[in-house]
Amino acid sequence: MGRTTFLAAGSALLAATLTLTACGGSGGKSDAAPKSTLDAATSSAAPSGAGNAAKPPAELVTAALDAFKNSKSVRMKGDFKDEGQAVRIDVHVGTTQADGSMQGSFGNAPSTVKLRTLDGRFYMNADQAFWAGTLGDKTTGAALDGKWVLFPPSQAKEFKTFLGLRQFDQEVFTPLRKDLTVSGGLTTRREDVGGVPAIAVTRPGGKSTVFVAASGAPRLLRLTSTQPVGEMPEGTFDFSEYDAPLNIQAPPNPIDISKAR
Repeated sequence: MGRTTFLAAGSALLAATLTLTACGGSGGKSDAAPKSTLDAATSSAAPSGAGNAAKPPAELVTAALDAFKNSKSVRMKGDFKDEGQAVRIDVHVGTTQADGSMQGSFGNAPSTVKLRTLDGRFYMNADQAFWAGTLGDKTTGAALDGKWVLFPPSQAKEFKTFLGLRQFDQEVFTPLRKDLTVSGGLTTRREDVGGVPAIAVTRPGGKSTVFVAASGAPRLLRLTSTQPVGEMPEGTFDFSEYDAPLNIQAPPNPIDISKAR
């Protein structure tokens, strides 16, 4: 996400769609909404149970990050800045799939970009303003308006933080594991995250704070950082809806840029 994983990688991917103007692509604008996102379970509250305040902070962070990596699904909502522009992300990530959207000014054009991954395949859907602003080509922007674009596996790897929870953990949480799972020097305080009691764990002078559910399963509820964390830009990111069932399917009739001529 951010410049390193979304827009920088995306600019290279999007340039490839310029070739679609001549061929028109393989898919049309679809009015039907393909099945995706959640079937149920919308609560972000942690399950009731014993308090976690007595656990050592490093142990608490380790348990929270491990629970994230080993979950069936997690919803992530975040606000961050990309080259000074506010961006909001809302995505459900499963073991081998993800579905969600990003809102912001991409190429100086306010847009909502839909993102979807399924078994290593990456799909993107955006409006004319996004494509034209990012590519600097109004004709291509009009041709791709509202259509799903499928990127080949070799390029989808650039978006590996969206490919599944374990990839997300590897790309984003690796620095946290090095910094906040080592005993000694960590501080804690009590706060609420969306009305849920949480324990905030940080290191004095550190740039990142992890918020873990204060009771029940030690689930990660929030991450705030004043500097990038792995491939995640600085900002505030909330995590909820653990293990909710997902029904993410490939969008119909995507434009496959690997077959464009």
